[in-house]
Amino acid sequence: YTSYAKMNAEDMRALYDYLMNEVPAQNTANRASDISWPLSMRWPLAVWNQLFHDDTPYQPDHDQSAEWNRGAYLVQGAGHCGSCHTPRGWAMQEKGLDSKEPAFLSGAELDDWYASGLRGMKQDEVVALLKT
Repeated sequence: YTSYAKMNAEDMRALYDYLMNEVPAQNTANRASDISWPLSMRWPLAVWNQLFHDDTPYQPDHDQSAEWNRGAYLVQGAGHCGSCHTPRGWAMQEKGLDSKEPAFLSGAELDDWYASGLRGMKQDEVVALLKT
């Protein structure tokens, strides 16, 4: 959920509207939680948020083009690319939240799957990846 903090209010409202009005409801029971105590309580999340959550909205890089900034906004926010493609720390926090941090989009293993690094990819490589 940390990536969504990067989104602006207008885009967040549009996403909410889409989910509430365009995505059909599913009549599926929730699965029982398998998170063990004490992490199943709410207070550990408050501690995690204090340590790791950055709720600063996306800040454009004025040294980059509007196109670059739009892409960075989508990657860091709604696309939440770093959620899979950035290594995690000891508390499952992403080790980088934007391109200023070397770990951001450097590739990460999740369970038995490796999400490849995305840094330095050429535009045609990104297009091909998104089509798969």
